[in-house]
Parts: sequence; C-alpha cells; structure tokens
Amino acid sequence: MIALATIFLSIGAWGLLPTGVLLRELHEGAFVENLTIVLYLATAAWLLLARGPIPTGVALALALTMGAFAAREADWHIQFTGTSMLRVSYYLGPAPALHKAASLAVLAVLFSAWIHLLRCMVEAWRAHRLERGALGVNVVTVLAVLVAAKLLDRMLSVATEDLGLTAGPAARALQLAVEEPLEMVLPVMVLMSAWQYRASKP
Repeated sequence: MIALATIFLSIGAWGLLPTGVLLRELHEGAFVENLTIVLYLATAAWLLLARGPIPTGVALALALTMGAFAAREADWHIQFTGTSMLRVSYYLGPAPALHKAASLAVLAVLFSAWIHLLRCMVEAWRAHRLERGALGVNVVTVLAVLVAAKLLDRMLSVATEDLGLTAGPAARALQLAVEEPLEMVLPVMVLMSAWQYRASKP
C-alpha cells in the first residue's frame, strides 16, 4: 500500500512540479537522498536496540543490510574504491591490496547476512509462516520495491547507452521522481514490517 501510494504521488508530483525543481531536489546529495540515508541508519539502530522478539540473527542481518544501503546512498563505496566494489575490474586493477581486502571482507559479511536471511525466509515458507497474514505480504513487497528501484536506477542508462535512445530532462525528472521516493520508503517498510512482527508476538 505504501509503495503504490508513493508511486502515484511521485507521478503526480512529476506532473505538477517544474522539471527544474524536481531535478534540483531529487539529484544525488539533495534532501530526499539525505533523508533516505537517515532513515536507513535509524532503521538499523532500531533493529539492533529495540528488536524485541525478532531473532538476533535476523535483526543483525537486516541492520547490516540497512547500514550497507545507507553507505551506498552516501556513495561511500565510490569514495573508498573510486569505482564499485562489486566490479571485478576493481579487484584486477591497480587499487591497493589493503583496499581490495577490506572490500572483499565487507562483501563477505554482507553476503553471509543475506544468505542467513534467505535461509530464514525459506524455513518460514516451509513452515507456512511466510504465507499467512502480513508477514508474507511485507516480505514480498519489500523485495519488489527493492527490485523496482534498482530497475528504475538503470532504466535511462540502458536506454541511452545500450539502445541509443535520447532521454530529455523530463524523462530524467520522471525517473528520479519515482526512484528516489521509492528508495526513501524502503527502510520505512522494513521498519514497519519489523515493528508489526514485534507487536504480533506476546
């Protein structure tokens, strides 16, 4: 519900506001992105400090994920590596060995956290806990929003670089108007799902 409302409101804002205003307020380092970083960090802190009956491993894995997403929004990985630690070319290039080792260590921790979350989801699905009520809906919705935001992030780049299409300022504004708010509500959805799960337990 939150995701759909965000999309509709974002498209409405794109239709009502001048393109220049949207480009100024939604570009990297602007208010919306900074608020997104704060929300990711706040969600991570809540998961660690007030998780209640949420299993420790799940809370820690989610908190690490929220922290990683905050770092990505802040472009810390680019400041550290000059590119992306997810690119094989970075590890084959001239970067300092210590930086490569640190990047691999961070990725190892994150992938371990995501494998743990995936294992917990599979176990919950097999036990029919994931199919019932809000929990299953929330998990699917969060994953869908994550994928949608990533697709939107790459959409114009693929259209212009790979397909040779031309994208004007209005198209860029529409992309940002939907992508940035979707990314902003993602930590909110994770927090609400965790809160709902916590409240459902005695």
